[in-house]
Amino acid sequence: MPTVPQSLSLPQHAAILSSLSRHVLRVLFCLQLLAMFATSLPSPGLFNPRLPVANGIFAEGKIIVLRNNVSCQDRLAAFGPQLPDPGLLGFLVSVSKLDTHGKNTGCTPVSATGLSNWIALVQRGQCGFVDKVRAMQASGAKSVIVGDHTPHSGLITMFATGNTSDITVPSVFVSLLDYEQLQREANAQYGYGPGVEVLLIPNDLDVPLLEIIIVTVVSPAAVMICMYIMWSYRQYLRRQQELAPMRLVLNLPTRVFSMEGGKENEPIRCAICLEDFQEGEQIRILMCKHEFHVDCVDKWLTQRKRTCPICKQDTCPTEATESTPLLGDSVAGSSDNV
Repeated sequence: MPTVPQSLSLPQHAAILSSLSRHVLRVLFCLQLLAMFATSLPSPGLFNPRLPVANGIFAEGKIIVLRNNVSCQDRLAAFGPQLPDPGLLGFLVSVSKLDTHGKNTGCTPVSATGLSNWIALVQRGQCGFVDKVRAMQASGAKSVIVGDHTPHSGLITMFATGNTSDITVPSVFVSLLDYEQLQREANAQYGYGPGVEVLLIPNDLDVPLLEIIIVTVVSPAAVMICMYIMWSYRQYLRRQQELAPMRLVLNLPTRVFSMEGGKENEPIRCAICLEDFQEGEQIRILMCKHEFHVDCVDKWLTQRKRTCPICKQDTCPTEATESTPLLGDSVAGSSDNV
């Protein structure tokens, strides 16, 4: 009769689990280090997912009017250089004052004779963002502020198609409300001429929300969940070691109970359910010679303990060999000798 290959033993399962646990913890540790490194990279956070761009990054900063410390939020364009870390200081000039037709869109170069270190203020519309920046760059502006033309809309990221390697000045986008405020400041008279000095600064304190969640919540939670799963599996293996396999329990000998053929001092009651044995019932005999109802002792050995309910003798030796038969033959032989 062909032999059936044996499955892995519980100690082998435990060894495999221990090795797997070490590898999983190493991977999670590496992921957490990667997430911590990601916090140092510029990112739009959770609600503005990153898109692939060729010559820029997403970043949000502020524009500060030095005269009165009024500030507004801006967003850096996806093309052109970044703002320097100390910020970019310049004289705010509305393009509508320089354009011969009084237009404020900045789609064509303007004459900026006599101006230096100035920042162009233009409004969205009539041409693309990159066209505005190219026109103002050609006019001599050191930076460009583009204001929205739609009320109650949020900040957007200015994109450009094609090659933008010729863009050498940074540009930012502001909302319509902030654009109107900056327009009033640029058109105001303060004794020494129109306009005011403004400072464009990057927002270095804006920590990305997504990376914070990964480092502080997701990664530690994943580690804890994996540790709990491994602990539960260890508990399961330990529990399985305390139970008898069903295939071994089914090999335990049985007999049919008979009142007439009973011997003196032979038990007539099951010590598990405390019910008397009935004529013709199947009785299972353990290696310690104690007898129980088949259903009662099978559940006991496979769901509670692998030891005898009465004497606590182990009913399933850890290793079964031909020289030490597990169950039936030895018990049956000893019964025949009685």
